[in-house]
Amino acid sequence: LVWDAMAMVCLMFELWSTTLESVFLAENDVPLMLEVLPRLVMLFFILDIGLNFFTGYIRGSRIILLRRSVVRHYFLTWFIIDLLATIPFNLLISPSLSLISLIRIAKVPKLAKTLHFLRMRKLMHISAVSYV
Repeated sequence: LVWDAMAMVCLMFELWSTTLESVFLAENDVPLMLEVLPRLVMLFFILDIGLNFFTGYIRGSRIILLRRSVVRHYFLTWFIIDLLATIPFNLLISPSLSLISLIRIAKVPKLAKTLHFLRMRKLMHISAVSYV
C-alpha cells in the first residue's frame, strides 16, 4: 500500500514537472531540481518493474503467488506498458526533436501506467471490503 502511494506521488510529480517544463520553462532554463528528481522517479519505476516479478496477482477470488505464473502474467499484461512508461525518451531521442514531440511520444504509456495504479487502488478497495 505504501509502495503504491509512492508510485502515485511519483506519477503526480511527473505530470506536474512535465507540464511545468513544457509550458513555462525554456529548454536551457531548467532548475537543477527538475533535472535530478525525474531521474529519481525513473529509478523508482525501474525498481517497481523489478518488484512486479515477485508480487502476486489476483485471479478471481484467489491470490496467485507462484513465481512462474506471476512472471508470465506480468509479461502478458503490464510489462510492456510499464517499460514504455519508464524509458527516458528525452535521453534516447535526438536533441533536434522538440520537448513537445517527446511529451506526445511518452504520453500514452504514462497514461496507461496511471490507469494501472487506479485499477490497483480499486482492487485494494474491493479486497478490503471483502475481508470486513
